[in-house]
Amino acid sequence: MGELLNDEHSTDLLLAGDVKPGTVTPDIDATLAVLGELVGGKPDLRMRFRRFEIAFIGSFCVLSGPQEAMDRYRGTVGPVIVDDLDETREAVLRHGAELTMPPFEGPAGMVFLARQPDGVEYEYIQLAPEEGKGRSR
Repeated sequence: MGELLNDEHSTDLLLAGDVKPGTVTPDIDATLAVLGELVGGKPDLRMRFRRFEIAFIGSFCVLSGPQEAMDRYRGTVGPVIVDDLDETREAVLRHGAELTMPPFEGPAGMVFLARQPDGVEYEYIQLAPEEGKGRSR
């Protein structure tokens, strides 16, 4: 799992079915300062995972890290927060999606990426139980 960078986080805003617009930035602190002013708050969740620093703030997911690592995520929609990753994977594959990254354990739960028939790639995440406290649909 990832290393939490703030201990005053609330994941109550991370609901199944939410799509968090992904923002890829070389300077996460500068991006969070702007977004914090726009949404009127601090990050709901901030953590390190492998070479990345990730933050959820308001309706945004912010990703920062080495340029070559971030390039993989430019143009990806999401994350889309789902209740059941296996069911979601089966559903998108049934509708013609191509799995571009098989399921793996990320900092906040299980994740996979899939490209839809229209060419758009989505990131899907099922939050780990400890990240999902207080969540309802």
